[in-house]
Amino acid sequence: MTIIITPCTTDAQLISTLPLMQQLGRDIPSDTTHYLSQLRTLIDDGYHITGAFKEKKCVGCISYRFQKNLWLKEYLYIEDLVIDEKHRSQKIGKQLNDWLEKEAKQKSYYYLTLASGMHRPDAHRFYEREGYQKALYFWKNISDN
Repeated sequence: MTIIITPCTTDAQLISTLPLMQQLGRDIPSDTTHYLSQLRTLIDDGYHITGAFKEKKCVGCISYRFQKNLWLKEYLYIEDLVIDEKHRSQKIGKQLNDWLEKEAKQKSYYYLTLASGMHRPDAHRFYEREGYQKALYFWKNISDN
């Protein structure tokens, strides 16, 4: 089966990423109206999401932002990369990553960065195979909750 990689721009495409994002184990509500509203707010703030579609079903997605700082200059930050549990180990993650690398280079962004949870060793092996180098990120929750 052919995988079609395409930016998610329509409501239907964006909503089709919901089950995948829920597989990441985060507290993402099932209400598609709320999810779509959240995505549209993020998109207005520079968020992008691209899907991998197999027979019109979204089986993987990658979300990212084009950013700039003093150190890396222009870089692309990957927020999420998730492949449906039933479709893993089929090179879909590689296809999404390759697509994103090409997209970044076309815009003269030459660094890809991401943070991956310490509890995801399979994801770490994938990123290492794709040429990512481990770096250090710290995280602190400063909410009152």
